[in-house]
Amino acid sequence: MNSIKGAIGHTLGAAGAFETVLCVSAMETGLVPPTAGLAHVDPACAALDLVHGAARTTPVRISVSTSSGFAGANAALVLAAA
Repeated sequence: MNSIKGAIGHTLGAAGAFETVLCVSAMETGLVPPTAGLAHVDPACAALDLVHGAARTTPVRISVSTSSGFAGANAALVLAAA
């Protein structure tokens, strides 16, 4: 699990496009970047596989990108490697 907002800030309408590029890049390279600014993981989240501290090399076959917009405009994009 990863988040890019801490690294690129709030990009408003472009956030979904940036996340899509990151998901495709991770699938192509097998490199998942860490969540920027995540220094301490809450013990309640210990069961989640969070990428923090350093990038992780791992095969990525499927990515899910979720976006939450103003006035309840929400979307989820599921990408699968060819």
